[in-house]
Amino acid sequence: MTQRRQIIAKPQMQQSDANKIIVTELVKMHKELRRYNSMRMTFLRGIVAGFGYVIGATVVVSIALFILAQLSNVGVLKPFIEGFFDLIGK
Repeated sequence: MTQRRQIIAKPQMQQSDANKIIVTELVKMHKELRRYNSMRMTFLRGIVAGFGYVIGATVVVSIALFILAQLSNVGVLKPFIEGFFDLIGK
């Protein structure tokens, strides 16, 4: 049973005991918040987010280029798409 439930389960608990439990919980939360907002964690979150953006952009661009390559067989779009691929190739 968690400490919070202990407070609810025992209404006869003295006020000082309840205050000690609340203060203990607040100290734990403060330590977790400090660790989560540390420079190292912020740096690692930035690295992971940047890596995710790169991977996502690579997938989106590769799918778009695949679709354009398939559309290059369409007669009306063929000159435009071939010009686009020539521009990318340069």
